[in-house]
Amino acid sequence: MKIKTKAITIEDVVRLSGVSRGTVSRVINDHPHVSEEKRKKVKEAIEQLDYMPNVSAQRLRNIKTKTIAVIVSSISNPFFGLLLEELEKDVIKLGYQLLLCNTRNSKKKEIDFLRLLITNQVDGIILASMANYWENIKEFVNYGPIVCCNQFDPKVEVPSIGLDHEEAAYIGTKHFIDNGHEKIAFCGGISQFNISVGRKQGYEKALKESGLKINKDWIFDNVYGTAGGIEVFNNVANMRVRPTAVFSGGDEIAVGFIKAALDSGWKVPQDISVMGFDNQPIGTFVSPELTTIQQPIEQMGKITIQKMIESINNIQSMRSEEIILKANLIERNSVKTI
Repeated sequence: MKIKTKAITIEDVVRLSGVSRGTVSRVINDHPHVSEEKRKKVKEAIEQLDYMPNVSAQRLRNIKTKTIAVIVSSISNPFFGLLLEELEKDVIKLGYQLLLCNTRNSKKKEIDFLRLLITNQVDGIILASMANYWENIKEFVNYGPIVCCNQFDPKVEVPSIGLDHEEAAYIGTKHFIDNGHEKIAFCGGISQFNISVGRKQGYEKALKESGLKINKDWIFDNVYGTAGGIEVFNNVANMRVRPTAVFSGGDEIAVGFIKAALDSGWKVPQDISVMGFDNQPIGTFVSPELTTIQQPIEQMGKITIQKMIESINNIQSMRSEEIILKANLIERNSVKTI
């Protein structure tokens, strides 16, 4: 009589070792981001169960697609267009191609795109925006390299390349102050994003350093695009006490603000000074031309691709690493001295 025996699976190893499935997968694939204690538990469980990993699946993971996915929150944001152009320039030279993944700020879509690593449809993923918290993303590192670009989270366990957004906003706000402005408004993006938080902190730091009061009525969160800039202007125009300067978290916002101001008979910068962020081409197409903060996009793209290719070629080399880049102030004609 034949005795039927149940095949040992990875889930059996998970149950016996008492760790997560992701941790077991990391140990099997000799991933570096596992504590010695957990690694020991998994190896003991594997030995006790006489578990044999699926060699075919492991071989499949070693097949290169020569494709790298780039996850962005909104392709309509010109910043991402400029960043993608720089990433593509560098990646093509190395024989790879990019796959654009537009989440539209959807947490679910972001997770769906990250699953491309599990199905071996891409060799790695560049996270240029992050809708989910790292806790919901980190398990995907078990299936392939992830590099964060333009996105910082102190909890991430992978290379992160981006701007010091707090310092950038500080530089911009300080420029207003150095030109005699004491009533300065702030426009930020999605309020819970680390980028927006950092910029607001830089704005507030510059004001506090100069002994200026922070007026909450002059802080606008969750502002996007030219429409957002127009809305901010309408709010400012109806205020009894108005700011003399506006620091915006994007050149599109600033251009929308300037257009609405000019349409309403205001003069820029005579009646109100305006500063943008990103140094997009649109900033030179308005009158007056826009003073703005420039991100080092070319440098950001080069380092991101470098770290991604290093990780693809040697997954064991991937580790938590923050590479912080510096911003530059581009002075044009939309800020006046008072």
